[in-house]
Amino acid sequence: QFLYFIGLVQHHQNDTQAMARALSFVASAVALLALFACVAVAAPEADKVTSVPDYGPITSNMYAGYLNATDGRKAFYTFVESTGTPANDPLVLWLNGGPGCSSMLGFFEENGPITMRHGGQFQPNAFAWNQLANVLYIESPGGVGFSIDTTPATAWDDDKAAAFNFAALNNFLKKFPEFAANKLYLTGESYAGFYIPELAYTILTQGSPALQAQMQGYMVGNPCTGQIGCCNPDPFIDPFLQYNGFRPMQDQVPVDPKARYDPYDLLEPSCATGSVLNRVRFPHPVVDALRKRVGNPPYAYGPCANDYVTKWLNRADVKAALHADASITWSSCSNNIQYTCNLNGVVPMYREMMKKTNWSILVYSGLDDSVVNQAQTQTIVHDMGSPLAVQQFQAWYRPDVYNSSLHQLGGFFLQYERISWAGVRNSGHMVPEYNPPSGLELFKSYLTLGRPGRLHD
Repeated sequence: QFLYFIGLVQHHQNDTQAMARALSFVASAVALLALFACVAVAAPEADKVTSVPDYGPITSNMYAGYLNATDGRKAFYTFVESTGTPANDPLVLWLNGGPGCSSMLGFFEENGPITMRHGGQFQPNAFAWNQLANVLYIESPGGVGFSIDTTPATAWDDDKAAAFNFAALNNFLKKFPEFAANKLYLTGESYAGFYIPELAYTILTQGSPALQAQMQGYMVGNPCTGQIGCCNPDPFIDPFLQYNGFRPMQDQVPVDPKARYDPYDLLEPSCATGSVLNRVRFPHPVVDALRKRVGNPPYAYGPCANDYVTKWLNRADVKAALHADASITWSSCSNNIQYTCNLNGVVPMYREMMKKTNWSILVYSGLDDSVVNQAQTQTIVHDMGSPLAVQQFQAWYRPDVYNSSLHQLGGFFLQYERISWAGVRNSGHMVPEYNPPSGLELFKSYLTLGRPGRLHD
């Protein structure tokens, strides 16, 4: 185009109209190239969330809407950019578990930039993970939260869920190409102990070279992992409850059937309006046993934050602000999802990924959780076969919340050559919710060290 312009100038020096046409052509071409350049790097303005109802704008760019997934299904997502340097900070995917529980629980109750607290009020989250990274939350699989399934509903299993998450992640990177070169980490908790390693394994086996190069590792908390617990019997649950004083050492003595406590955090107060056990959407021997022993223990933290979030997310103005399908009734954990859970575990995938990659892998446990208790998780991690890199049960620390020059014991950890396990004091199943300071510090040390941080790190 520019050579054409020069030719016009040389042959029509006295033709002012030709000169004007040439200049107009060049200006149009430059504008078109600039437009294409913007399209290649710009986030979708249609998905931008300018203000959160009952709170207002947050301190970094926020987006919400839908990502194409598998076979016409759509994944609802929420994305917040880092408050640091978004172009350089990592991209982190967060998934909640269930199966069938919404990752909006993570955003609005755990590690998002704002959290619902006592009385149903939002407040800034001083321990938000987007202080360190660009964080993407996806409701998975289709039919969960605002995500859209096919008709008739899918009979989900772990392979189908992994394909759903893989497609959604790839389409996020197409929608936000400016983050396609950022370091990528996968994180989640509970049944995401299956979702996350299976997604990581899919990236290893099916991902593009660019996505594989982008991938740096994964971190899962209180995870369903292997053939112990979750969908399978857990030999550790009865001793765990006994040693914590929630079951008598004498098995023949019955437990008060009216007792109320939160099995996901034995030390937290309970909420009288909801049931934590309703969040478990598959046959679960631990929870089934708890139902028989103590009735229906209510949901604990906040307390009642989950009830407030559910009511809030079903308001018409909230759905409009988040670009969610107005016809969907949101629930924290889907009543309708059909899911066959993993009976064989993901340990073989762990072993293959530890062998074939240099990814950082961290598994952590809130120590007060009875549902996916630390005894089962620590045992499974040890049995993965990676040798200990440090022959010591090491202490890790977090800054004191009142005086950051001081440090508090966060817990202890085992550092293997290819994986680490960490225990988190004063926390239950959802570490970023039950103990936000420790959750943030563990996340920070994972991003920088690939493991928990010792006092001298």
